[in-house]
Amino acid sequence: MSIQRSNASVRRFAIGTSLLSLAMLCASAASAQAQDAPAQDTAQNADDGSGLGDIVVTAQFRSTNVQDTPVAITAVSADMLARRSQTNISQIAAQAPNVTLKPQAGVWGPSIATSIRGIGGQIDPHPAFSPGVGMYIDDVFYTSTVGAVFDLLDLDRVEILRGPQGTNAGANSIGGAVKLYTRKPNGEGGFAEATYGSRNRIDLRASGDLTLVPDAVFVRISGVSKSQRGYVKRIDYACSHPGSGLPTFVTGNDCLLGTMGGVDYKAVRGAVRILPTSNLEVNVSADVIQDDSEMGGVVWNNTNNILDRVKLNGVPYDARFSAPDPYTNYSSYYMPGGVIEGVPNRTITATPRQQYKSWGTAGTIDWEPIAGIKIKSITAYRKSRAQWVGDVDGSPLGLGLDFQDIDNRQFSQETRLSGKLADGAIEYTLGGYYLHRWAAYRPRQYFIYQSPSYDFTNNDRIKNDSVAGFANVAWHVTDKFNLVGGLRYTHETKSFALRRYTQTGAVAPGYEVLDTITSRYKKGTWDWSISADYKLTPDIMGYASVATGYRSGGNTPRPFAPDQALPFGPESTVNYELGLKNTLFDRKLRLNLAAFYSTLKDVQFTLLTCPQISTFPTCGVTANAGDAEVKGVEAEMTAEPVDGLLIDGSVSYLKFRYTRVNPSAGTQVVRAYSPDWKWSVGAQYEFDLGAMGSLTPRLDASYTSEVFSSGTPRPTARIAPYTLANARLTWRDTDRAWEFALEVTNLTDKVYYVSNADLSFIPVIGFSWNAPGRPREWALTVKRNF
Repeated sequence: MSIQRSNASVRRFAIGTSLLSLAMLCASAASAQAQDAPAQDTAQNADDGSGLGDIVVTAQFRSTNVQDTPVAITAVSADMLARRSQTNISQIAAQAPNVTLKPQAGVWGPSIATSIRGIGGQIDPHPAFSPGVGMYIDDVFYTSTVGAVFDLLDLDRVEILRGPQGTNAGANSIGGAVKLYTRKPNGEGGFAEATYGSRNRIDLRASGDLTLVPDAVFVRISGVSKSQRGYVKRIDYACSHPGSGLPTFVTGNDCLLGTMGGVDYKAVRGAVRILPTSNLEVNVSADVIQDDSEMGGVVWNNTNNILDRVKLNGVPYDARFSAPDPYTNYSSYYMPGGVIEGVPNRTITATPRQQYKSWGTAGTIDWEPIAGIKIKSITAYRKSRAQWVGDVDGSPLGLGLDFQDIDNRQFSQETRLSGKLADGAIEYTLGGYYLHRWAAYRPRQYFIYQSPSYDFTNNDRIKNDSVAGFANVAWHVTDKFNLVGGLRYTHETKSFALRRYTQTGAVAPGYEVLDTITSRYKKGTWDWSISADYKLTPDIMGYASVATGYRSGGNTPRPFAPDQALPFGPESTVNYELGLKNTLFDRKLRLNLAAFYSTLKDVQFTLLTCPQISTFPTCGVTANAGDAEVKGVEAEMTAEPVDGLLIDGSVSYLKFRYTRVNPSAGTQVVRAYSPDWKWSVGAQYEFDLGAMGSLTPRLDASYTSEVFSSGTPRPTARIAPYTLANARLTWRDTDRAWEFALEVTNLTDKVYYVSNADLSFIPVIGFSWNAPGRPREWALTVKRNF
């Protein structure tokens, strides 16, 4: 099946490429001044304040200036994160072109939905799926999207790499990679910070360095505690609607059952840095996370009358349970005993809270046994368990509760050998990577609205072993022209075993065949990349690159019937990219541009209805939907036109379209959570108050165009476009030891939705829910640096 591109899409892409071309012409014109100006030492500029400083990244296994690296990168310092009032990884996506990092809610629990350039998208956190966007902390790959809404604790910087990163990172990352780097212990400094804000928000953060052995052993301890009341209210329907004929769950005049979206998060991290000799460095870290936050805030919409046949005490499930307030629902998290539509209903009480526990340790060894030859070893282990419960129907009728339980363990080992040849003209990195993952998926599925209804518990086991070898070589042909190539071979093995049983441990009736299904996936794959970059002037670099990416296949992990337990194949991409990186006007402006075209083969997608495959009314088949192409343009800018004034911004355009749709995949015509347009802009000015310190106001705004939560652009799956604004006012003393900040997020109190789960079209369900973004909030922060 071929889908024709609309004329409007052609025009939009033409406009985007024209804008990129115009920007390149402007940059070229500006370069005349740069060519006539004498070359200046960039480090000196960074130190003396005469312009923007360098940003050092490690995107290609080597420390390089981001302006000299032929990869589309968004790099954010820890200071900028604080100035933007950003405290978790999902918030950074607002300023990153073509990047989606959305915290999930409802039945998806404490997970994150990810995609970069419309590729690598993952919504379902089931451990059987391979992440399409690599999430890293200190070069350690995280295998699960559950718990991946990382708190930005004691970071040095964040790097977001767009495009396939299989040859530039430890694990395969078909869409891109998000890399967080923590501060290394150095024996000096630290801070303590306290925040109080809306709905009794209390955040406490602290970090400090210790010297155990002068010039040899350093320790850094960091911790965070966050709490806040929820912003979505759960109202008892019978209390607020007397005479409704429904049971009530509260006493007294207060109809509030509780809230959703509340925060209760704690984490601690310790790091040890050992320098036994001048050519050996050992870094060891360990961390513990405890997240007992409330379930993410959601509101329900009854969009058709499919479930109107389901009644409790004569009351049908209909639009009466869609609360008029965007931050209110009638979810009871309670299933009252009785009979609903002739189905015996057990009495079950649940708490709308999620629990995520995680701990991990990592060790990195950097050794230079011979001058110019470096060996790096990264060893890591992590264990986590996440449990949460979703009230599927969001009403007091008690039609379904979804108890989730995911146990995840991983071990990884990466080894790199780096060096130089031909007097430094050639730099190379050779390496190997091993990843072992074991996971158990143990949810209880209790849904009585279906016909047939079901109540069973899973105990699915997933094992994954991935072994890879890689090479990355940079050839500095001249002092202006470079060629970089990468090659990777990955061999991956997955095993998957299904279990379906009752609360007594017996095989669930009707699921005898599913309970015996096991599967195995085994495949080896080559990935490669090549790029060429050229210094047009000392301040302008252009590059062209081609790279491949890969995401492994497997077997459908959520079949509702034996005929849905089908395998799905790997997804692959080839990305073509042109870029221009400019540092102009005596380092007063940094402007980076990129245009890309990607082809996708065998796009992975989960079908929620599949009458063409199965006669069972509910579907969960993961299939290869077809082939697609993605094209777009991106621009990022940072400017310091005068001392004290800093302006940054980004804009991106993306167009995703299927070029072939597999008939078994239905009618997928859009890519979930892939906005066509995104832009952001921020500005701040530091006023010098002399002996009274400095005062810095900052304003940020960002825009995201409409997206759909599924592959079919149904009105009920649409998330409307929105613009958000944040403001922050920061005072610092002359020594920058004390800092006071007042922030307001969602300045205009915009009602918007972060995500959506549209199940209204499924024949046996008929409802959907939206996850509203946080309303306007204020916070006051006091920080002491030492």
